[in-house]
Amino acid sequence: MGIYLDIRKAFDSVNYEIMFKKLVKYGIRGHALNLIKSYLTNRKQCVKVENVKGQVFISDLSAVTCGVPQGSVLGPLLFLLYVNDLQNVSQLFHTITYADDTNLFMAGPQLETLCNTANAELRKLKEWFDCNRLCVNIAKTCFQLYTSKVYDFVPKLQINNEDIKREPLVKFLGVLVDEQLSFKPHIEYIARKVAIAIGFMYRGRDLMNREQLILIYNTLVLPHLSFSSIVWGINFVTNLNRLRILQKRAARVVLGLGYIDHVSHRFREIGMSPLCELINLRCMVLIYKIKHGIAPRQMNHLIEWRIDDDNPHALRHRTPSIIPFSSRRFKQNTFRIHGPKLFNRLSVIADLNTGTSVSIFKKQVKGLLESNFG
Repeated sequence: MGIYLDIRKAFDSVNYEIMFKKLVKYGIRGHALNLIKSYLTNRKQCVKVENVKGQVFISDLSAVTCGVPQGSVLGPLLFLLYVNDLQNVSQLFHTITYADDTNLFMAGPQLETLCNTANAELRKLKEWFDCNRLCVNIAKTCFQLYTSKVYDFVPKLQINNEDIKREPLVKFLGVLVDEQLSFKPHIEYIARKVAIAIGFMYRGRDLMNREQLILIYNTLVLPHLSFSSIVWGINFVTNLNRLRILQKRAARVVLGLGYIDHVSHRFREIGMSPLCELINLRCMVLIYKIKHGIAPRQMNHLIEWRIDDDNPHALRHRTPSIIPFSSRRFKQNTFRIHGPKLFNRLSVIADLNTGTSVSIFKKQVKGLLESNFG
């Protein structure tokens, strides 16, 4: 189960008295605390309105009694410090917080038990929100269920005796998540964005040279193919086919080829990497960061390393990482299984355990992917 909370006017609702008490608890005292107090307090604001005739009306200045400045560097950081203890309210929810996005996840063997437990924990969270002067927007809060089983029980979640709606599709940190976790809607969303960018390249192909077209590809197309690709990109081949076709279409525009000309063998000529290589490269970089302690510690459980002395007998095909067993093809399309498989395959070709920098490791892996898996 995933519960996606929406906090009403989150940044504007931060209470200064509570904020300063929490900062003291976190060890921010003395001159540092006074500096933050000076930054937040004694601010004023007004409202400026312009009508259709061009007349401008400005209200009187009013003191700002709560809230952190939006659009600032310190604003999101101060809000995260304000809600940092939310995860201590419930030991059963796995809390993911990014700026004002707060999301809760919980798993259980039975749907009815899971819903009852979630409702009990949500009551605790409601008390925390009330104590911290924050308000949950029930109308924009929703939940999803991730299961392949069919239940007669109708799930019902409530906050403050108001029902939370169930949504089949939710945008979570820029990724469209469906209840089947197939990520087909997100891939279709990316395809539409990429198609628009390629159309722009096609219309301007007669006015721009190859270098300019490559620059547009790297600016308007590549970010869509790379963003969170470890999450949605480890997928069935049929689900990714449309993105592969669009990437080939972009390469044809850059190279000035016809609609049906073969182009896969000329990707290297214009510095393009196929979609599968982009995804595999990001997987390898994440594995490297996990292995060397650069990634967040919450990701350490994704890779299980084989200890040198866990088996006294030398094995011919001994691999550096353990691949979890999975009898379902769906589960194999996850980083936890795909990542170790890829790392073990490349480790056979070259030593990838050296303590090089991330940039050098990335170049080494990119070369291996181009020469062996292209």
